[in-house]
Amino acid sequence: MIYVTVGKHSQAFDRLVRKIDEIAPSLGEEVVMQTGVSAYMPVNARYFSSIFFREAEQFIQQARLVVSHAGAGTIMLARKHSIPLIIVPRRKRFNEHFTDHQMELCQVLSEEKRENLYVVYDLDRIEETIRHVLDCGKAPVSFNSNGRDKILHEIKIFLNGNI
Repeated sequence: MIYVTVGKHSQAFDRLVRKIDEIAPSLGEEVVMQTGVSAYMPVNARYFSSIFFREAEQFIQQARLVVSHAGAGTIMLARKHSIPLIIVPRRKRFNEHFTDHQMELCQVLSEEKRENLYVVYDLDRIEETIRHVLDCGKAPVSFNSNGRDKILHEIKIFLNGNI
């Protein structure tokens, strides 16, 4: 099963939902989508607008592949459960977000070249990337909390006024 999630952001990510729905019949896998506030309703995949965190984690655990916006929660869950992940950043220019911070996150992740983590900037390449990931199979993914620990440390410094 391929699990696609766009998170709970207040702006739609119709571009991703529509593209995945378009290619779903040719993928040879069940596609399940969390569509958020998308105006586009998939016709080739099972979908729902929103689910609880535990349900999302269950879908991620059961998936052969996760396709997601650049949401930190989904990235961490996919890594935690060793599920290959394709990230498609929301773009300000398409009114999918208020800023391009997801592009910035994806650029950092691309430079780090993490195992089983792929970034797709051009949706014309998403089907090719999905096929590549499914053909490669699921390799073990190491998960650590170093990044989270660094962020928590910086937040604590900020809250204590020690900047």
